[in-house]
Amino acid sequence: PVVVKAVQGGADDFLVKPFDVEMVEICIQKVLEKKDLKQRVKRLETELGRQSLWENFIGESAAFLRVRELIEQIGATDLNVLIRGESGTGKDVVARLVHQMSDRSRGPFVKVNCAALPSELLESELFGHERGAFTGAYKSKPGRFELADNGTIFLDEIGEMSAAIQAKLLQVIENQEFFRVGGTQNVNVNVRLICATNVDIEQHIQNKAFRLDLFYRINDISIHMPALRERREDLALLAQFFQLKYEEKFSKAHVPLSTESERALLG
Repeated sequence: PVVVKAVQGGADDFLVKPFDVEMVEICIQKVLEKKDLKQRVKRLETELGRQSLWENFIGESAAFLRVRELIEQIGATDLNVLIRGESGTGKDVVARLVHQMSDRSRGPFVKVNCAALPSELLESELFGHERGAFTGAYKSKPGRFELADNGTIFLDEIGEMSAAIQAKLLQVIENQEFFRVGGTQNVNVNVRLICATNVDIEQHIQNKAFRLDLFYRINDISIHMPALRERREDLALLAQFFQLKYEEKFSKAHVPLSTESERALLG
């Protein structure tokens, strides 16, 4: 019974009296070897998991490798990230990678497109509302910041955010708390903020369309996503990736990309 209780309590091994020093040494050595094996397995699982994260991150150009290196450097931090680049360059993919590389990866990843909603609805979407806060608010609703607690919130197209919501967002970043629309009690959250934009934020700041103090808060680190014309050497890789993907999806035989096709893409 004593041995069973010890094992159930987490003991790796046990010694029966009387025992000598050599038996103790052997027992300790076994425990240490078992611990070392567990750590090696854990490191291997982590490495394999990280490798799988990059499967859809296609590119070998210098510009693209700089992005990957930066993601690996900042993933484990809690820095707020601003991803900049033209539409279609993969800002959403980068945001998800930063989240998955972080200690918050087991928490939620919540995306909000700031350009998709008018200002009044965006405020409710981000911060939630209380019952009766406005016409149609028949019950209380948590906002995306609450849903992202202990995880990451991704604000896409942040350059389209109105001045009023910019001010409220600044308060959330500084204090990690806010009021729901129509609410009187503070809501506390612990989130990492990732933002993305395809506009010239500095020009927006000069035009008084974006707050300078908010820009500094969301831009602990900036990632520039290169357009295809800035990474032409990746075109063949991308073409091959999508070709194989859709050949498999539609059960088509593989046809190598011709030199003429590659030349057409590069043109």
